[in-house]
Amino acid sequence: MPMVVDYLYEQSPNDSIKLLLTDLHPNQQFVQAFNKHQDSHISYQSTPLDASNLSKAPKGLKTMISSFHHMPPEIARKILKSAQDNKQPLLIYEMAENNIPTILWALMLPISLPILMVMALVFLPFAKPLTSTDIAFTYLIPIVPVLYAWDGQASIPRIYTFDDIKSSLLPEEDENYTWEIRPAQKKDGKSLGYYILGLPK
Repeated sequence: MPMVVDYLYEQSPNDSIKLLLTDLHPNQQFVQAFNKHQDSHISYQSTPLDASNLSKAPKGLKTMISSFHHMPPEIARKILKSAQDNKQPLLIYEMAENNIPTILWALMLPISLPILMVMALVFLPFAKPLTSTDIAFTYLIPIVPVLYAWDGQASIPRIYTFDDIKSSLLPEEDENYTWEIRPAQKKDGKSLGYYILGLPK
């Protein structure tokens, strides 16, 4: 997310863009360390924020990036309903789509898991900040590649489909609030996941 903010400032240097990171269970030690090394555009809130109850959320666009699939259906429904009830703008983005049969996903695991493990080995040197612990648990004791590969693959069948969202997650229609659910597109026009955008009128 800090990289996203840097990019937005490059595109619109005169805009006042601020990013506030929140969590239901913020790790105070991490929050303090994070805030210590960031500029005034980015901060991490030290108090808990429940995404399923946005009545007291700070103003501004709420975002959930590649995390909505971690929410069980009852929580996912509450998040969308709370945004609509409280007239809060909400952008949910999932980088992948759940568009292959589960049986095919399972059959592909022996191929996809090793590929992702190799990707973790290749991409680690580009991670910032890179620590000795990262290196140790990637190359000497390959815990990171295994967890990275499994996390990526285990997430796919949990991603909500368009049918899931429209039929069982979206709240009842509200004339003062709109929902947009579409595939996300890269600059070259190719799709890269999808987004759910909720906006008060």
